[in-house]
Amino acid sequence: MKQLFNGRVADCPAALAAALVHGEGVFRTVLVWAGVIVDAEAQHAVLAADAQRLGLKIDPLHTWLDDSAQALAGAPRAALRWWLAGDDGGGSVRWVAASPLPADRPAHLWTQGIRVGISPVRLVAPIELAGIKHLNRLPQRLAARGWRPDQSEALMCDADGHLVCGTRSNLFWVAGGALYTPPLDRVGVKGLMHRKIGRTADTLGLRLREQRISPDPLDDAEEVFVTNSLIGLWPVRALDARQWQAPGPITRALFAALQHPLADRMRGSSCAD
Repeated sequence: MKQLFNGRVADCPAALAAALVHGEGVFRTVLVWAGVIVDAEAQHAVLAADAQRLGLKIDPLHTWLDDSAQALAGAPRAALRWWLAGDDGGGSVRWVAASPLPADRPAHLWTQGIRVGISPVRLVAPIELAGIKHLNRLPQRLAARGWRPDQSEALMCDADGHLVCGTRSNLFWVAGGALYTPPLDRVGVKGLMHRKIGRTADTLGLRLREQRISPDPLDDAEEVFVTNSLIGLWPVRALDARQWQAPGPITRALFAALQHPLADRMRGSSCAD
């Protein structure tokens, strides 16, 4: 697998200085499954919207797909990353890289749920960056280092102690039969799966509601789950002493309706190509 910058195989060019030093840029993490780049058009649309927020120019989808084909080199499954970085000349550089999917994710993460913790690292960023997947990821990296061996994710709070998201996932919960998620108007990333959950909930007659809460009200939740493009959806079975049914009925219905390539994992399938 290779790294490509503006379509050329290269190491880190000087044009990425703004991204490395200042974090000036945006990115997407894209699942490749059975040789298909999942949600490629939607991922590019979100990347373009985030780039516009930072004033970055973005190349059309076909250039990203061409670079991706070279980076994948025929690999049927991979984690594909699309970066768009600003440069000192006012332009932008696209960077495409592919890496193998983690091999240590057994089916029980979907069928029985995961255990999570609350990170002491607070998620803070300028409000102008709220919702976009920018390159300033140090708080999430620090929070991920604090996982216990039995945990698969850490939930992060903002400066006021309100839940925002996981280190690499969006957070949802079900209470009173309604679906909730933290607002992302101050900090956090509105990932593609977050958007798809909202649309899918509508088709199931659920309305996704935003609620700003501390961790304690999760005691009253009936179901909790986290999402991102690589895993699709993981039900949460435990947070410290709190425990939930995992996966719950609404979680199951949402994941099935999403038609994500890994949805069969929740039904106990090996999900072979």
